[in-house]
Amino acid sequence: MMPDFDHSEPAVRSAAAIWRAGLDAVRPEKLVTQALVKRILPDAVRGRIAVVGCGKASVSLFRALRSVLGADPLYADKRISGVVTASRGYSPRTATDPTSSVEIVEAGHPLPDEGSVAAVNATKEFLAAFEPTPDDLIVALISGGGSASWGAPISGVSQRETNEFVSRCIGSGADIHEINSVRRVLFEFGAGGLLQYTGRAPVVGLILSDVTGDDMSVVASGPTFPTFDQEFAFDVMRRYDASSRIVSAVGRRCRTLRHAATESVDLRNVRLGDNGVAVTAAVEYAKQLGLSVLPVFELSGEASVRGSEFARAFLDQAQDKPYVLIGGGETTVRVAGDGVGGRNQEFFLGALRQLQETTRQFGLVSAGTDGIDGPTDAAGGIGGRELVARIRAGGLSIDEALLNNDSNSLLRACNGVFSTGPTETNVMDLAVLTSA
Repeated sequence: MMPDFDHSEPAVRSAAAIWRAGLDAVRPEKLVTQALVKRILPDAVRGRIAVVGCGKASVSLFRALRSVLGADPLYADKRISGVVTASRGYSPRTATDPTSSVEIVEAGHPLPDEGSVAAVNATKEFLAAFEPTPDDLIVALISGGGSASWGAPISGVSQRETNEFVSRCIGSGADIHEINSVRRVLFEFGAGGLLQYTGRAPVVGLILSDVTGDDMSVVASGPTFPTFDQEFAFDVMRRYDASSRIVSAVGRRCRTLRHAATESVDLRNVRLGDNGVAVTAAVEYAKQLGLSVLPVFELSGEASVRGSEFARAFLDQAQDKPYVLIGGGETTVRVAGDGVGGRNQEFFLGALRQLQETTRQFGLVSAGTDGIDGPTDAAGGIGGRELVARIRAGGLSIDEALLNNDSNSLLRACNGVFSTGPTETNVMDLAVLTSA
């Protein structure tokens, strides 16, 4: 359950309700149920079922899968075992379930840690002991955050080296496609690396996408996708000054992956949901509230800049009836200051900077669907004209906060933080700006 936010402005409460509607549409229990109704798993599994998984939604995906399979006569008598890796801090209950043969472990986020290496090793050890056969079924539950939770580095480079390079890419404003292209070839399970341990068993990947576009292979570095773009990965490494050790190790890794990709695998990958599902649900709910919905705004590029553009697109409208602008996607932040914040909070302040002079009522929410924005406990920002008044009364400056990448400090001082706690899902970000 998400908390109710203490905001008296009707437009702010509407914005929060629309954001919640988007989030509710990508709850793992709903998505797994919808997918399995379509019979995406084999109708006849003669052997056993193994489950492996990674990312922020992995535990809730597993619980949903277990519940649905337990109620299905085709699978109810099947023993399920496995190892599921949760992103540390993103699942409220990460202890191993005593009623299940599936072990639940935690690993690092946003960067891999020793727990990530331990999780990959535990997954490999489980699959080796399981000894998969063609009669068995392996279900891989893949969600955003999996690149870190299954972030064991490839041979020839250390975790410190890979973390420093990925951090440099992020801090330099690399977009998510650039970052993911490098992660796929830097991590052992990336670019189909998991499939080297699944033997001859059929594999079904159930994927909750946290990326833009239709390419599921970049989610969690593509552990069930034996494909990769070597040329683009090397372009990114040159662009962000990767060390010669990393370049050499990736070269060796790419040769191994090309060989592995020629081996036959009984594989099916299924998209459970993505940001588009959340945006569509938010749009439909806004219509139910009687709001006129503007064309959907793509969240991409520099967060504060896109936030300003988002607000201008809203203010440029001259409508007689209440209306709403909804955005979906993921922005980036080029870090220049030493403050505390995240991309959603920067996007929020970028928008608020444009909105602060308007005499119209408005409600604004910008938040990550995973419930976490940057190295903070906030999901994003929330507020309206009353928030603008509190910022001015406190003598605070939006421009200074953005210059120092200190969005969280300003919003926390003025009751503008949008907090949800871990949501157990992850389909990037949603932004909602309403006039009523």
